[in-house]
Amino acid sequence: MCEMPLAPTVEDCQEIVAPQRRRGMGERVSVGFMRRFHPGFTAMKGQLDSGALAVPLLALGSHRNVQSYPRGGSEGTLTNSAVHDINVTEWLLGSPITEVGWYAPRSTSLDRDRHDPQLIHPRTMSDVLISIDLFVNAQYGYEVRYELVCERGTARLGPTAPIVTDRDQAHGYAHANDWRSFFADAYGLQLRPGSTRSAPVKQRLLPRPSTGWRNLPPPREAAARTMSLPMTAPATSATWPAAPTP
Repeated sequence: MCEMPLAPTVEDCQEIVAPQRRRGMGERVSVGFMRRFHPGFTAMKGQLDSGALAVPLLALGSHRNVQSYPRGGSEGTLTNSAVHDINVTEWLLGSPITEVGWYAPRSTSLDRDRHDPQLIHPRTMSDVLISIDLFVNAQYGYEVRYELVCERGTARLGPTAPIVTDRDQAHGYAHANDWRSFFADAYGLQLRPGSTRSAPVKQRLLPRPSTGWRNLPPPREAAARTMSLPMTAPATSATWPAAPTP
């Protein structure tokens, strides 16, 4: 198990994964993309795969942090935060992302080292358009929102707080301070034996972890994004580099 991302660049990822393939070892390295183990995301995937919602058309997501890590630059928002949204989107839709657009609104005054917030518009091979806003200095709390818009209905994540309160003429719930409490259940499920690729088929009741060549799309996205136009431009777009041959 490796913390995400598997490596900073596509070339570094290849150096880790390719020797396993050449030696017939299969895919031994898994990466900590835990969202696919989050109960809300697994329920959403179940609804989509059942056909009850029919064909997916659009996906909408938000990724909010209280405060960003020191430094890191605008690219850090993509390589540290957006990679989770990209990974779970490809897993949910079962279709690789083939292009991406990047947009920049007015930037917050609370972080001079990066453009914040950012908006990315990936598109999958199946022609589903995704819109994800990333705001890593949102201040109010840690939050992940996600909604699938399909031909026969929608599915979205529900509140993750254990209780909702009504008090002093106010109705609401507390936000998490960071990702650890928000995804606590997902981390636990990710490490269960039944989630590994080596587990017997009958024990694979949980999603498989992100392994091997499946970890290359997020770094490819970051490479495409950061190697295109400067992030000082209000809008840029890029198509994916060709996927490496396993």
